[in-house]
Amino acid sequence: MLRSSAVGLLLFCGVVLAASDDTTQQALDTCKSAYQTVSYEVLVVEGATGEPATADEDERVKEVLTKSNLPFDKLKNRATYEATLAMVRTKKHLLVTINPSAASAAFDKTRLCIEDLIKRSNVDGNVADPLTESTSNTPTIAPSCTPTGAFGIEFGSKPKKLGTRVRQSAATDAYLITPPQPDPRFDRYEVLLDKTTREVVSIEALKRTGPDVPRNRAATRDEQAEGTRNTTAFVQAYFASLPADVQELLGEPNSSGSWKGDITPNVSMNVLNSSPWEASVVCRDEVRSGAALKRVW
Repeated sequence: MLRSSAVGLLLFCGVVLAASDDTTQQALDTCKSAYQTVSYEVLVVEGATGEPATADEDERVKEVLTKSNLPFDKLKNRATYEATLAMVRTKKHLLVTINPSAASAAFDKTRLCIEDLIKRSNVDGNVADPLTESTSNTPTIAPSCTPTGAFGIEFGSKPKKLGTRVRQSAATDAYLITPPQPDPRFDRYEVLLDKTTREVVSIEALKRTGPDVPRNRAATRDEQAEGTRNTTAFVQAYFASLPADVQELLGEPNSSGSWKGDITPNVSMNVLNSSPWEASVVCRDEVRSGAALKRVW
């Protein structure tokens, strides 16, 4: 029988710790990536008394009873003996959970590190398996950015159907657009066009993450905090869903919790955690972007 326990002793790195001790969490945290979280619980496997005790178990029962000033007698004190035997047979199992929990290269790396830590610490424990595509809330799909474009929109193309222009600069214009291959995790999409050639320079997918705030007042601190938590959770789950080679190209997140890397020498990808209200992924053709800027310098 399994049950959770907030108490018990664990051995990590040669130090005996209470299961609630922060040192256990700190030891596990040495294995995680910057965007991951690691949690644990101690499961108690309660001992049974149906099987005869081994000589070693009887010795342990006798030791416990002696320390409690109780007699060791299997017949005359059967109830006490069986209760002590069950206690001796009770085992504690450390169950570690890694989040985001979708299968990925980063998940595997952290799991291997924790499994090695558990083995070296002589603890009975394991790491929970990653969620499969059918059970995860975040499906694993192809990366948004490719060498030729994103969401079915190609770099250098000239879209015929554009939505509202949302911003502009001396070099570029940004428009809302409905992509041929949308990602259901995002709410809307924008393309950035070279102002002169009208060619696609970048594609951006955006996800609303913050709470709705009436226009007649500013957001409260709690609302901003909620939005920040939502944005961080979204970009972390999105990054975890990317193929291992793309995660490697993007590397570790920066201080704001965003990722940026080069998919190819000419194409960059940004996973942005820069606002309490919105998360976004930007795929940019750096050559075309540079050419557009150069025309107005």
